[in-house]
Amino acid sequence: MTDLLQTDLLQATAARASDGAAMTQLPAALRRFVEYAPFPIAAFDRGMTHLAVSTRWLELHGAGRADLVGRRLHEVLPDLPASCRLAHEQVLAGAPSSSAEVQWPQAEGRPRWLCWTAQAWQEDGGAISGVIISIEDIAALKSAQAAVHDNLAQLSAFVNATMDAVISIGENQRIELFNESAARVFGLSAAEAIGQPIERLIPERFSRNHAAHIRSFAATGVTARHMGALGRISGRRANGEEFPAEASISQSAIDGRRIFTVILRDTSERAKAESELKELRHDMERLLTFHVACQTVAAIAHELNQPLNAIASYIEAANLLLSAGNTKPEKLKHALKCSSEQARKAGQILHELFEFLRRGEAQIGAVDLEPSVRRAIAIVDSNGYGEFEAAVDVAPDRRPAWVDRLQVEKVMVNLIRNGVEAMRAAGVNKPRIRIRIGATAMEDMALVTVSDCGPGMDEATAARAFDPFFTTKPRGVGMGLAISRSLVESLGGRLWVETAPGKGSSFHCALPFAP
Repeated sequence: MTDLLQTDLLQATAARASDGAAMTQLPAALRRFVEYAPFPIAAFDRGMTHLAVSTRWLELHGAGRADLVGRRLHEVLPDLPASCRLAHEQVLAGAPSSSAEVQWPQAEGRPRWLCWTAQAWQEDGGAISGVIISIEDIAALKSAQAAVHDNLAQLSAFVNATMDAVISIGENQRIELFNESAARVFGLSAAEAIGQPIERLIPERFSRNHAAHIRSFAATGVTARHMGALGRISGRRANGEEFPAEASISQSAIDGRRIFTVILRDTSERAKAESELKELRHDMERLLTFHVACQTVAAIAHELNQPLNAIASYIEAANLLLSAGNTKPEKLKHALKCSSEQARKAGQILHELFEFLRRGEAQIGAVDLEPSVRRAIAIVDSNGYGEFEAAVDVAPDRRPAWVDRLQVEKVMVNLIRNGVEAMRAAGVNKPRIRIRIGATAMEDMALVTVSDCGPGMDEATAARAFDPFFTTKPRGVGMGLAISRSLVESLGGRLWVETAPGKGSSFHCALPFAP
């Protein structure tokens, strides 16, 4: 049956030959292989005339066997891409094989990716008698490649968009990936970094041991590790500057190669902020110590001035009496006079000491109260008074105050801390502090109000809240509010409280506006 079909096809194609020449005879075994192949394949003579085709080839081209056998490929497919024609010519010229990828138009108009592979076939004499072309549908492969390309593009965009530096190195410890954040952090472009040893980014005193650390990590089999757990690390910028950082490192295998990826965060700004906060906290503590001493001296002076004045008065009276009736008054008079002078001198010394401490080192200027309030919140939070909510409301027409910034922040720290302590002592589940920044209704002054949701105070307690050495705390000294009021009044302002039992407390701090 097959032989009869082949004979009919040869006879039909012979009638088409314009020059009357006989077609090249394809070996029977090769013909059977081509015709029964389960994939698109066709055999051609040197003139690219179809000699045999598979069923899948016919389906691909939408034609019958009688429509193709005996016709030239370029006649059937006049729009055949030049890459395919070149592949055919290369094989006929003696190349073992040649292939080309093309987008083949489909009936519905959508292109379809195909791979054409051409190989020579030979007769017994060994001469190249024609070409065998097989076609592979690579649409799925191209789709997968496009998906991979898109994924890589998305991954690249993500890696470059991340705020952290991302650096990958191979087993030779040379840089293979260097994202835009890494370029910004280290001051080195990706082109300059890729291919360089990772030690270029590490301070010299650490670089000697770094390779050993990487090898040790690779041997653990652990996929990721937070290097910050080993202590703070340091990086080196292109200009040689060192900076603190946190980093994590992970390892993975790609095509049998081990890749190490470091995600690094520059913490120099955080370290700077922490240093500034530490310095500010130190200033606050110094100021507290200074004003505790100031208030202590004031209290002592207040207590001593009255008896000292009395002593001076009695001594002066005795001096008058002795002067009137004592037969040898000179020595007694001299002693009494010296006692009087020393008593007055003691009072003057205390007064001068208090005035000296009171002067301090205030630096008055225009201060925006919102940043000062937020710094005070940060200080209270960092001092172990965390887990409280703080809301800051700022009037749109607020104006700077004419104050010493450090002293105002100290007052705010004390008021916020007192509110948090009062709420905790009362067992408030969610301590909340609300701070409003605006202006007084009756006075031309800035106003900061610190309100809590604590237990509040009764009338008697509120009346003594600002007295030195008065406190309701088990371990309190009773100087915080007294110092705060003293500071505010020294700046030309006022500090008062509005409170009621069960309704919380609101401390109002009025401060002069900047001129």
